Amino acid sequence: MRYLAVLFLALLLAGCVPGQDTSPSLHDVSIYGFSGNTLYGYFYGVPTTVTIGESSFALTEGRSDDALAVSGTLLVDGQPYLRQGLEPLTETPFEVQRVPLSTDLTLSSNAALEAVVYFDGSLWFTLAEDVEAGFDARIVPKERIDGLRGLGQLTQNEARVIQRELEGSGPLALAVLSEPPTEARQIEGLKEYFRTFLVVQQGIPTNITAFEPPVRELLWDVLASGNQAVTGESPQFVIAANQSQLLNLWNQAYGNRLTPPPLPDIDFRRETVVAMFMGTKPTGGYGLDVRGVSLDGSELYVDISTIVPKPGAITTQALTSPWVMLRIPRANVSVAWFRNVGTDELIGVARRLR
Repeated sequence: MRYLAVLFLALLLAGCVPGQDTSPSLHDVSIYGFSGNTLYGYFYGVPTTVTIGESSFALTEGRSDDALAVSGTLLVDGQPYLRQGLEPLTETPFEVQRVPLSTDLTLSSNAALEAVVYFDGSLWFTLAEDVEAGFDARIVPKERIDGLRGLGQLTQNEARVIQRELEGSGPLALAVLSEPPTEARQIEGLKEYFRTFLVVQQGIPTNITAFEPPVRELLWDVLASGNQAVTGESPQFVIAANQSQLLNLWNQAYGNRLTPPPLPDIDFRRETVVAMFMGTKPTGGYGLDVRGVSLDGSELYVDISTIVPKPGAITTQALTSPWVMLRIPRANVSVAWFRNVGTDELIGVARRLR
């Protein structure tokens, strides 16, 4: 009896107990419109061999440094997934566009979609769910706290790695197709087989026809400005709606000074402070010129011109970091949109911290 018990334990540890289903599960994630059109096959289960057509693949345990490797999956002949190129879709299934001078977006669909989400470069938003072909409407985005979790058949780990990869591409929209555009793979001996079809729209164009001008032009004044802020290379856009946030903003603006100027007196019951940091520049001659501020509901629109040195201009040969801070005579500002006067493009957004 002791020998049988030891044998049973050995079989259990090896995953070979008679009657146990050791067949793997597969999730095929098709991604269109991002780094080509590619199918990523993620296998789950215990090490084994699978046959696809006339080819066999060894599924083994292991780790990979690939950006789209998913924790908990099996390696496929040493690779983190079974990759396959896809033919482009015959028709663009959807399009998301910005509404000028607004946080709203428009969505039009040529196919049935389980869900459409939007990434603004910082946060994820839900635009719509269960969309029918022919849908065309203006939408107020709703913030998603879970990113891509819950879309299609994505697991938590799959959603996390795909989300991380997509976020490096800046603003985009993503839809989950309701109907599969391709045939299922013929794979023998699968325990479960799931399929998810994602379509990525990189870049969000502006829908000029949906333009609605801001309601009011506001008086404003430059609270402070300079060219030696403590920031990184990228532009930053900030709202300060209380004394603590203003102090953080002030320290960022004057962080290179041993003794910063006194903190200005702001009545946050009636006022809001907004700021733009241009980011680190290689020389002098760069700057920011605010041209106007307008208000629509609780959202600000700041028209700003970015100044760059002309070729051959004599400038300070030292790193600079221009910034400007505005006092706005309105409280409870939720969003500040920054628009480039020269190109009429939205260049950034600041959201009020909770």
